[in-house]
Amino acid sequence: MLNVEQSVTAVKALLDGKSDTAVREACLTALHKWRTKQPNASEFSIHGDLGIELLWLLKPGIDGLDLQTMKEVFVRHGFASWMSGVFEFTTWFTRVGLGIVVRTNDDREHKEGYACPVVIRLTRAGKRLLDSVNDHPLLPGFFDRLQKRCPGIPPDVTELLLDAHECIGHGLVRPSIALIGFAYEQLICVVYEKLLSQSLVGKPQIAINAKMRIGQILAALESAVAVDKEARWRAIVAFNFADGLRGRRNDASHPVQAHAFTDLTEAEEALVSAGRNMPAIWGTRELWPIVPNG
Repeated sequence: MLNVEQSVTAVKALLDGKSDTAVREACLTALHKWRTKQPNASEFSIHGDLGIELLWLLKPGIDGLDLQTMKEVFVRHGFASWMSGVFEFTTWFTRVGLGIVVRTNDDREHKEGYACPVVIRLTRAGKRLLDSVNDHPLLPGFFDRLQKRCPGIPPDVTELLLDAHECIGHGLVRPSIALIGFAYEQLICVVYEKLLSQSLVGKPQIAINAKMRIGQILAALESAVAVDKEARWRAIVAFNFADGLRGRRNDASHPVQAHAFTDLTEAEEALVSAGRNMPAIWGTRELWPIVPNG
């Protein structure tokens, strides 16, 4: 069994060299695993829940006795410079409204004068995040999965979605909706130009806007016969989603809107739905050459 000094050294070594982003993703993965074991829990401890799962994640097969001493490092040395990734994570987690600190170690020996969080109570948004399996935009790997499903997607589209993701992480609903809509408009512009070059949509006689682009592509999809029927149906669904998103993006850009931008769930669901529908929209560029057998 490790003594206190050895435990500090061991935890420090596990976190050494990891960026704040890498630690945040590791902490989210650890909390997700904890949540699967404690699905009805309303709060978690920094050391006994998050700390244990994080240590298991960083060092699989760790000795149980060592684990008991190492987990205490998370509350006794929470302000150490090498613990900054975990500190940044708990700060972010509570700042964006995923949880609330309900107990600290009340350690006033630190020169900063702050107590280290010990227990965090989950909010509804926090429970929603940790109960999600794959699709929540704040879960690790969301953008990796999206880019694998949309190879060659323009970088500016991804950057806009990343900005929207950052807004959601700060609880900002209106700008996140606007950015997701803008990303989709950029994406559809690229698809439209490709279809235009193939004479699959008519050359516009006047300046064309986002609504008109979607309308022309939908008309082409609905009248096409020499395409994979399932792929065409998915594309039609995706472009109808894009049209609804376009309307909500317009709401976000003007002082008068149909519905207020106060529900963070709307932003989360918009980014998830954008990720789900994007492969069908991006795939429309190559849809027409796919002719069913027979």
